[in-house]
Amino acid sequence: MKICFVRHGNDKNDKLTRLGKLQSKLICNDLKYEGITKIYVSPKQRTLHTAKIIAKHLGVSDIEICNELCERDQPEHFNLSPKDTAEFEQRYMDYEFSRFNPEGCKEYCNRCFEFLNKIIKIHSSKSETVLIVGHSSFAYALNTFFTGIPSDNELVWMRVGNCSKLCYEVFKKEN
Repeated sequence: MKICFVRHGNDKNDKLTRLGKLQSKLICNDLKYEGITKIYVSPKQRTLHTAKIIAKHLGVSDIEICNELCERDQPEHFNLSPKDTAEFEQRYMDYEFSRFNPEGCKEYCNRCFEFLNKIIKIHSSKSETVLIVGHSSFAYALNTFFTGIPSDNELVWMRVGNCSKLCYEVFKKEN
């Protein structure tokens, strides 16, 4: 099976801008060769709109909204002091750090890993290609899922631009 990921289009206040709508249409030129059969999407408006544009252009009718694809909270949601905000931002990608955020990096990755294991179980026997439309934070969790957690527990932030595509192929192990 293949898992493709696309970050939502450019947005302002969770709504796609004109540029975001154009980006969502343009990525379809690349996605049309992937043979996508199902789209999983975060419940945020910007991801839903992106997914609907892609689904329409690719003729995919199977879209599932998944709360597991929500993004992690950012420091502005916690009313932190400047010192605590600096520590939060410095240690945001530390796998073991969750002093301010109830969902630290480890918990967020575990949530994403459970979701990925679930869809692999559903789709791998059918050799399907699924598309996940989500947020940039999911890109680092996706990469970590396939490459492993670094020994220093510092995850790699995947800079994924609006409507950029990542693809991973999942092969069954031969016994």
